[in-house]
Amino acid sequence: MPPTMVCPEESDLLAFAAGEVLAPHLVAHVVSCPNCRTAVLRLQTVIGCLRSSPHGRHYSASRSSAVHVQTEPTENA
Repeated sequence: MPPTMVCPEESDLLAFAAGEVLAPHLVAHVVSCPNCRTAVLRLQTVIGCLRSSPHGRHYSASRSSAVHVQTEPTENA
């Protein structure tokens, strides 16, 4: 019987959606799991909406560096 796949916590998925580097085993899971990929795409949409809101633009402009939001999860090496 194959091992049970345990999905990462929502906070890890949010970090991935925001472009943060995750541990390689978490990246591998997100890339291979349809449920996690869907969750990441949903979170990226929410992040994009927040960043495009008037308050989000103010916040983004005040940050020293912007984080690139990926359109699809990719392995960060």
